[in-house]
Amino acid sequence: MDVEELIAAGNTVLVSVRQRGVARISGVPTEGHYFNALVLSRSQGDPDRELSERAQALEAAGLRE
Repeated sequence: MDVEELIAAGNTVLVSVRQRGVARISGVPTEGHYFNALVLSRSQGDPDRELSERAQALEAAGLRE
């Protein structure tokens, strides 16, 4: 797992993550990319979120590309 980028946005940090591995049974290499929106100072109802697209992650943090 590699952190590719961190983006600070108020009380939220977006973390761009690339995850690589090899399937146990088939031996096929796999790779996935996702964003985590981590809320640093939260009130009720502000959960951390995992998003698949950069645009979604930026929107979740109140930012635009």
